[in-house]
Amino acid sequence: MSHLGFLDTLDPEQKSAAVSSAGLLVVIAGAGCGKTRCLSSRAAVLLSRTKCADSIVACTFTRSASDSLKRQVIEIGIPGAENIRFGTIHSLAASYLRKNPTLAGLKIGWTILSEDESKDVLKSVVNDMSPEDDDRLKMSQSSKLRLFFNEITRLKENGVGIHDLGQCLKSQSIGPNYVSVHPLTFEIYREYEITKLRLNSLDFGDLAIRAVRAMVKNPSSVSAFNVKHLLVDEWQDTNRAQLDLVDQLVRSGSSLSVVGDDDQSLYAFRGALPNLMENTPSLFPFLTDVAGCDVVYLRRNRRSGSNILSTACCIANKNPRSHLKTLTGVREQQGDVDVRSYAGDRSEGLSVAYDVEQLIASGVPPREIAILSRNRITLKNIEKAFLLKSIPHKWRGGFSLIRRSVSTDIMSYLKLALNPYLDIAFKRIASRPARGLGPTAVMAISGYMADTGSSVQEALAHLIESEGVSSRTQTGARKMCLQMGWLENAGLSGTPVREIVEYIISDEGIGYKSWLASKKGKDDDDDSLSVLDDFCDLTAMQEDLAEFLTMAELSASVDDNSYPDGMVYMGTLHGCKGLEWDYVFITGMEANNFPSPTASRFQKRWSRFNTGDPSSIFEERRLLHVGLTRARKSVRLCYTRTRRAYGRPVVSNPSPFFGECELLVPSLPPIEKGNKRDTDNPSPTL
Repeated sequence: MSHLGFLDTLDPEQKSAAVSSAGLLVVIAGAGCGKTRCLSSRAAVLLSRTKCADSIVACTFTRSASDSLKRQVIEIGIPGAENIRFGTIHSLAASYLRKNPTLAGLKIGWTILSEDESKDVLKSVVNDMSPEDDDRLKMSQSSKLRLFFNEITRLKENGVGIHDLGQCLKSQSIGPNYVSVHPLTFEIYREYEITKLRLNSLDFGDLAIRAVRAMVKNPSSVSAFNVKHLLVDEWQDTNRAQLDLVDQLVRSGSSLSVVGDDDQSLYAFRGALPNLMENTPSLFPFLTDVAGCDVVYLRRNRRSGSNILSTACCIANKNPRSHLKTLTGVREQQGDVDVRSYAGDRSEGLSVAYDVEQLIASGVPPREIAILSRNRITLKNIEKAFLLKSIPHKWRGGFSLIRRSVSTDIMSYLKLALNPYLDIAFKRIASRPARGLGPTAVMAISGYMADTGSSVQEALAHLIESEGVSSRTQTGARKMCLQMGWLENAGLSGTPVREIVEYIISDEGIGYKSWLASKKGKDDDDDSLSVLDDFCDLTAMQEDLAEFLTMAELSASVDDNSYPDGMVYMGTLHGCKGLEWDYVFITGMEANNFPSPTASRFQKRWSRFNTGDPSSIFEERRLLHVGLTRARKSVRLCYTRTRRAYGRPVVSNPSPFFGECELLVPSLPPIEKGNKRDTDNPSPTL
């Protein structure tokens, strides 16, 4: 057992989880308690027992978290660790569908639509089926698109495919806890699915649903997929569709190890089930009865000071629970929990900026400071103050490289190499670069593809032979026909991604780079050529086209949590999971903001589960718990009495969460009679 010496570095609870022989392992890990280390050790132990790395699958919530987990497992040193299948649940479903496309009703070479592409498809469907003068739904077309996109997305997250929705509507019910969908949703949903089927494409919500449907009809394909040990991180955020996928894999003979924390479950509005960690054993009784179940609690927090942990547990324990929340700090520093009151948002912004400036001057790196809030609006005045004081800062959620306009163009070409029937991609690049194909020609080509199921090359050939086509259009169509032929052959022959990209950008091929250079400074970003270079670097070591496209779309579907060194982080509490800083400021602690008075409206009651939380106050408490446990040394909670909203001053009382955390809010001088703006003089003190 000398090769398992790494187990000696774990605490007793982590080691117990890592060496468990149960078929179902549930690790309930508090924030900062080393869950990733526990999961990586579990994977290493399973590898040492099975000697078959590719039968072990480790899923995390994001691509970056998956890469981090992979590095940790490899560093442990068990031979073959690099062959474990690491990824997200989305990528796991996509991998199964790549191996079994026909079982899911797909053709070889199917593609994943980006969110923008999915909205383009749905927009076309909505415009056709519910035009502006449609009396059944009197709202703008953009509002219709938003309504149906959200409804379809929520349905898919809860495992409700178009066939399921049809059956539910026949029985006049979508389930015991569902609210009704708009009467037009089924029609729009069905036509949207038909359109994507014609395009041989799926959106992100389809991946788990299609995989599950294929698995149910073809159980032998699940066995052939060879998953013997499934490990899932951030289990508390799993939605119904993903849970169904895991269920199918477990029923085929896989063990299951899950790690998470119910107090960090923040996505009930996306179908995640609060208290999933606690309820997991009851969801897999067949596995528990046959192979046993171990439930392990990790409570030793290595991140935050004890005072911070005490406050975080205090708010968590206000929610109903079967076990009291306890986190034991191992740091020598106790940590500070500070509460500040401000008369107005201007004084709040300047005071926070002053204190951040002082921290930086004392030697604290800006990257170790974070400003968090329930929503972005309450951060605006702090951003203004940061700009006035030239404090480097970065908003979370900037566009990823894959989502830049230049990258989207190249991705569209690559998708056409793999799937020449994707007319959305064709319409994107038909005039990028210009070829002499005007809007009429592009619509004719796209229409022919839709009507006949033809590829781009076939539709171009048809246009060339059509009567009444100008010589300029014919010349452009012939040129593009040759280019599409090259791309299709490259996709079929397995040409490395980097070579396909080189053809797209070079003058010997499509000439995209020269065209982009000629457009620079006109209607594209000034850094467009730099973005193109970055994209080319991304593809430099890529071989398989289908794998690259899957990786790129899955990576871009989740906001990047990274931020440049040397910048203060600014973002929402929802976006800070998995991150940590020495100093954290939480703003917007007003009664009319946190807990959010509108949260229950946006927490769509689609879930098949009874969350027991119709008001969403439980999830709001979990949000604060997550924010508090991001801090290592100090956390400040900021209450502002008068905050400007939509140009008007709004007076609010302190958040009730102060009382629930047993924290006192410093008093402010009373508002003078007739003073509509309130006293708003900054009083910067560290």
